[in-house]
Amino acid sequence: MGAEYQLRIIDTAGATQAVITDFLTLAFTRVVNEPGLIAFSLRDGHPALAYVVHNNQVEVWRKNSDIGLDWGSSPEFVGIIRSLVWSTNETTTLDVQAPGVMSILSWRIVGYRAGTLLRSDFVDDAPETIMKNIVRYNCTSSGTTADGRVRAATTSSKVSNLYTVTVETDLARGTAITRGCAWDNVLEAVQGVQLTAGADFDLVKTGVATFQFRYYPGQRGTDRTANLVFSLERGNMVSPSFIDARIEEKTVAIVGGKGEAQQRVVSVATGANYTTSRDFELFTDATQADTADGRTEIGKERLVETEQKSRFTFGALQAPNAYYGVHYTLGDKITAVYRGVSSTQKVRAVSVQFDDAQGEVVAVEFEEVS
Repeated sequence: MGAEYQLRIIDTAGATQAVITDFLTLAFTRVVNEPGLIAFSLRDGHPALAYVVHNNQVEVWRKNSDIGLDWGSSPEFVGIIRSLVWSTNETTTLDVQAPGVMSILSWRIVGYRAGTLLRSDFVDDAPETIMKNIVRYNCTSSGTTADGRVRAATTSSKVSNLYTVTVETDLARGTAITRGCAWDNVLEAVQGVQLTAGADFDLVKTGVATFQFRYYPGQRGTDRTANLVFSLERGNMVSPSFIDARIEEKTVAIVGGKGEAQQRVVSVATGANYTTSRDFELFTDATQADTADGRTEIGKERLVETEQKSRFTFGALQAPNAYYGVHYTLGDKITAVYRGVSSTQKVRAVSVQFDDAQGEVVAVEFEEVS
């Protein structure tokens, strides 16, 4: 029978209100460290329309008998309905968009004044601690005015009085960094720490209306580099490209802090790709930083943005030795080989389109990792 999909609509209390299999179109994109998006459309008069409302959950369930994939015990993806668009051409349809549940983090800012240690300012703290404190004190009942937040983070322990967020136990993993994030959007603040830390994070459904923030040292998924190889010879790779261009490479940041002219404090930061023969400077402002460590951290982040690396890109074919959902999933590490170059790649994003006419079309995006 091939690919099959179900959409399950679940209200804010966690009760399943509808199971939809006769949608007109379905597409979704899952992305590591980003919310992703579910988009689907329904005909006018569909019996589930009463439950397709703002803030209800939509779960995507996937089965594909052709590749040996059953429904499983958990959904492929979960989103929160946030956009409803009615339109009429020859027929009337409802187009629905539901960002992934990680978008709940974007509903809050870091609501503590600058200088509040372990809330909006972090000095030599583990990335895991920083991420989890940002979420804990802005998306759970721990964020109170008594604790220093400008307003309570939750109502009845729920974000926006809708869903409960919990945070897994902090193990203080990762190399310590210094960072300030007062008034930043929570999701963007956590993403900023992730870029420096090199670890992944996610908001995972753990109950009918409860989601837990989790930190993943290394990568979100499984390391399959020893047994899953993509190559032209294996028939699971298409359009490979290897580029080693360093025209815009910068490896040293001169960081300007507070003060003016001769009184301005300046720090120097070097990137991970710095050597004495790869010595290329840039300047960046860091007037918000109060310490040398803070300036250095901002400089290193700027260098991460400008770091020039060799780029190995390719497209993944759905093949008997490499089916998405069977042999690998989002966040997994795999090995890619092309023209004698072997590269470790992470499954960064997966986009799926499904309808009765074309069936299931899977597109996978990889990123090169160390």
